[in-house]
Amino acid sequence: MYADRGSFYKYDAYGTLKTVYGTYYNVVRMFSSEADTITVDYGFGTFQAVSYYFTYTWMQPGSTTPLFTIMEARIFSQDINIKNSSMTAAVLFEPPAIATSVTHSSPGIALTVTPNPASDLIMIDFADLESGMYEVTVLNTDGTLQHTEKFYAAKGSVHPVNISAYSNGMYVLHLNTPAGMGSKKFVKI
Repeated sequence: MYADRGSFYKYDAYGTLKTVYGTYYNVVRMFSSEADTITVDYGFGTFQAVSYYFTYTWMQPGSTTPLFTIMEARIFSQDINIKNSSMTAAVLFEPPAIATSVTHSSPGIALTVTPNPASDLIMIDFADLESGMYEVTVLNTDGTLQHTEKFYAAKGSVHPVNISAYSNGMYVLHLNTPAGMGSKKFVKI
């Protein structure tokens, strides 16, 4: 007996996926097909069967856990008739728990973000922070990176972050400062 295997993978769709757990944006769909050929030599002839697996998997970029998967398996043989040789299964994965409260903040960092809630721009106030290089990152509640930026800010200045393209909801802004890191929640409306 010996087996031969062939595989094919491609990303064939991109968009929004709605499930009972929520709506997911920027989702990619990966199509994969695999074929296994099994040949059995039983002394006075051979028997050959081919099994095919077709899988569609929806994932968020950067994630290792799929959101949703559909798989179809089929078995074919030219030698015999195989009844009920097809099966389809669908799996909806429950998303992991997410943190909606951030309490980590370095001592002495008074981070002010206004307005909150906001619709177009938020302003990071550097009135209480020293002049220097800063890095800001914005994450949604799924932990997906929405924005990252490095910049110089002078003491007493304000720095705008454009949030107009974000979906409505809660976000967390992290600011890496020379003195440590500060975090602030804000709401996009």
